Amino acid sequence: MLRRLSLRDFVIVTELEVELDGGFSVLTGETGAGKSILIDALQLALGSRGDAGVVREGATRAEIGAEFDRPAGLAAWLDDAGFEAGETLLLRRTIDAQGKSRAWINGSAATVAQLREVADALVDIHGQHAGQSLTRGSSVRALLDAYGGIDAAPLATAGSSGVRRRKRSTRRAARRPIWSGNASARLGRSASSTSSPRPTASGTSSMPSTAGCRTRRR
Repeated sequence: MLRRLSLRDFVIVTELEVELDGGFSVLTGETGAGKSILIDALQLALGSRGDAGVVREGATRAEIGAEFDRPAGLAAWLDDAGFEAGETLLLRRTIDAQGKSRAWINGSAATVAQLREVADALVDIHGQHAGQSLTRGSSVRALLDAYGGIDAAPLATAGSSGVRRRKRSTRRAARRPIWSGNASARLGRSASSTSSPRPTASGTSSMPSTAGCRTRRR
């Protein structure tokens, strides 16, 4: 659950902090009131693409922070990725006036790709022409596994090991010589057979004959 969303120097917002409580929350307002700004800020905190255009005019950088209740299923991922796995999950992102982006998860530096990975377990944003989690095969598989009470973590680990083995095999194959001995021999026989005259049914060569040709002298 989203607990808090904070913005600083984002688009037209100088500073704003929204705290949410348990239950159902609704943001209302007429067109142009700024509802979409909050959604855009949340998407940036979750790893969406951003550029220098989101920085408020006259500011050096925009800063967005989003605090969530940590889902139990993220504890192992956070531990493997080297992030602190507390009771809450704090995502923070900045974009400066040159378009450079930086990100943090629970106070430790992170990549935008890692923000996107975390976002899959935190938020599903629905909107016109917007993708939903059910369009992703991994999300559908996770729902089926959860319904069937299946722990898919060992399968995922085994699958990753298989992918790594296939990549190693491909690299080894790429380093091998293109022509082996047998292939070279076959190529040599093919070349010699094509360079020699081909006999015809009568036993003579199929090469053009010069018999009967006269040389005209000037």
